Amino acid sequence: MSGPGQDTMKEITPHESLTLIDLEQPRPGFSRFISSWFFRAGETNILVDPGPAGTIVQLTKALGELRVDRLDLILLTHIHLDHGGGVAELLKTYPGARVICHPHGMEHMANPDRLWDVSLKNLGWIAEMYGRPGPVPKECLHFRERIETGGVTIECIDTPGHAPHHLAFKAGDIVFSRVRNRIVGSNLLALEAAKEEAERMGYRTLILSSMVEGETKEVARVHTAIAKEILASGQPLRAPACVISGGETTVTIRGHGLGGRNQEFCLAAALDLMDLPPRVVILSGGTDGNDGPTAAAGAMVDPQTVQRGIQAGMKAVEYLRNNDSFRFFEKTGDLLVTGPTKTNVMDVRLVLVR
Repeated sequence: MSGPGQDTMKEITPHESLTLIDLEQPRPGFSRFISSWFFRAGETNILVDPGPAGTIVQLTKALGELRVDRLDLILLTHIHLDHGGGVAELLKTYPGARVICHPHGMEHMANPDRLWDVSLKNLGWIAEMYGRPGPVPKECLHFRERIETGGVTIECIDTPGHAPHHLAFKAGDIVFSRVRNRIVGSNLLALEAAKEEAERMGYRTLILSSMVEGETKEVARVHTAIAKEILASGQPLRAPACVISGGETTVTIRGHGLGGRNQEFCLAAALDLMDLPPRVVILSGGTDGNDGPTAAAGAMVDPQTVQRGIQAGMKAVEYLRNNDSFRFFEKTGDLLVTGPTKTNVMDVRLVLVR
């Protein structure tokens, strides 16, 4: 995909009224990363997730080549920048469209300043690439569980998970006719692959969970506690052991540093590993290859990590307090750098005890 227009559009069979519009992002690793769906239900023109503000020019050009002179409905699965950030800009071209949005997301669509501030702090250059969202007039925002239009019933289904304001849409047979859904990638599949590789290398393995959530620093201490237990009692596995977990944790940002949840996890873990023998290594990484607004996927730490920081003139506890894990690991050489993987099934964490 090289740009807007015909090159960005792909007709999905068997229903000729359904079109996938690729929204090319101007950075390496983001090709075929964000798309928007357009389909016609009778005389009703419907768009699902217009994408970020930065690619609305691409989208409107593609819609123009489809001879779309109006949009009746814009369906938002959720309000994140890469899905709904371009709504306000799109409404300048299609001012008559109704925006169907989860009630919990409406305030952020009408007043996107906080959404932008949080996104910019967590995503950095990625948020800047997506573009700042504009305010959507409140009278354009609607929610109904069922919408009758163009001879089709659209069901708006509450599906919290990726976001608490997440919706799924079922529009008769237009979207789902004769389509089989097959999961080809998930966090659990990633954990199982890591388990298989660790066993091949001679480790005893245990998958804790693919659904680990919570404050990153606290989750890190749970993982280091497991390492300590393995060393002390051989539970839940005797060494050589590989304990694996997945999911996505959260970071409460109080400082002004640079990092992501995986790097923060590893820095907190490193502080808790200081008194252990060098047989322990902990890794945490994002499966997309990006952790926060950094070029690293995460980090790897061992009981000597904090000491390497001291030798480089750094105090790990101060860097953790400032949420500045990237700069700490950049100097200690403990960053995990994979480059973009062009997929995302949350995070993978490993506790290795040899």
